[in-house]
Amino acid sequence: LHGAKSVEEFNENIAQVFTEEAYVTFTNELIAISKGESIFEAKTIVRTIQGEERHVELKWMVMPGYEQSLKKVMITTVDITDVVLSAKSLKESQSHYEALFKNSTVPLRLEDFKEVNSFFDEVRNKGVTDLKKYFSENKTELMRCAGLIDIVEMNKEYLGLFGVKNMKELYVDSTRFVTQKTYVDFIEDLDDLFHGVLKKELETEVKNIKGEVVYLSKRWSVLSEENGEIGKVLISSIDVTNKKIFEAKLIESENNYQALFNDSPVPIWLEDLSEVMARVDELRSDGVVDFEKYFEDNINEVFSLSRKIKVLQVNQQVLTLHKVSGLDELIQNFHLIFTVEGLEAFKKELLNLINKTQSKGVNCLMKTIDGEELIVNTQWSIMPGYEDSYQKVFVSTLDITEQYTSQLEIRKSEERLSTVFKNIGIPILISDPKNG
Repeated sequence: LHGAKSVEEFNENIAQVFTEEAYVTFTNELIAISKGESIFEAKTIVRTIQGEERHVELKWMVMPGYEQSLKKVMITTVDITDVVLSAKSLKESQSHYEALFKNSTVPLRLEDFKEVNSFFDEVRNKGVTDLKKYFSENKTELMRCAGLIDIVEMNKEYLGLFGVKNMKELYVDSTRFVTQKTYVDFIEDLDDLFHGVLKKELETEVKNIKGEVVYLSKRWSVLSEENGEIGKVLISSIDVTNKKIFEAKLIESENNYQALFNDSPVPIWLEDLSEVMARVDELRSDGVVDFEKYFEDNINEVFSLSRKIKVLQVNQQVLTLHKVSGLDELIQNFHLIFTVEGLEAFKKELLNLINKTQSKGVNCLMKTIDGEELIVNTQWSIMPGYEDSYQKVFVSTLDITEQYTSQLEIRKSEERLSTVFKNIGIPILISDPKNG
């Protein structure tokens, strides 16, 4: 116990073996003997001769016949160091757990399922394998099972989810804090535990004291399990209501955008020009300043840049305009749809992006998949939020073929009239009756 090899070595180091607490214990033992007590028990701390502290349980007993002289006293010393340290560690662990649980910023709830095990065994003995079906057919059994769950504790963050101050306030009328989904998810959780699941993550919902729905990201895990018996279950629940509301608004916004995009009477393309502009940045790094002149001298570069465009989406008007059934067919037939004039329009719109000037629209020649020529007015605009990446750019291609053809016919008619007027060879006066 004291690390000595002999009685002599022990006696030589006895001063080192005794701690201050041991001296106090020794003093108390002397007092007890002076009062005529023949047995004395105590717990104290001693040392080995190497200086290591040991927790011991002492029992001093005066041998019969030596009560007066005290020449023979037997002392039994039991080393309880491991027990004491284990108890201390357990106490510290419990203290740390309580501090962590109570002061955690995460809403936590601790439940004890010890009594639920007997319920599970009972229904298994009835041949039940589908607990969800069993509960749906036996409504009162669900309430009985729920009543067997012992709510050990909740931290203040968990109570805060419901807007209450204590557990009593929460359970005065617990039905006011649940929704239909709460019930469904609770049954799912019980069924998982019934089938041996030890941890789970899910999204669920409850109501707070104001009746407002609170959306939760819930995670539970079985802390102790032995021979199939479930012990305590720790539940964490993160409030994700704001996230859910944001997601709902985002979905609504996306639906509105899709409706506007798809139902627009104007043909619209959604394109990714990030690779195009990345190449422009490379050219700028290589010293290109005047891109208009550079493109005029390097038409192949313009063609190469046009091939870097990624078409993400088109609306039905685009498909109808070019007489194709879908986006895949449109992309596969670009070589039939786009013309040299279209490449020139691409160059002009690209220069607008490079120079950060607003697109005013460019007329160009395009074709349907069967070769019919179209005059379209193309105009580019960057989707808000993508001004730096150019990953989403709207391109409208308004069909102005009829308008363009009509204007062309009018110009031709005016030119013919002017030619006749100038070369007819007789005096002619043209007047406007409206001007008198």
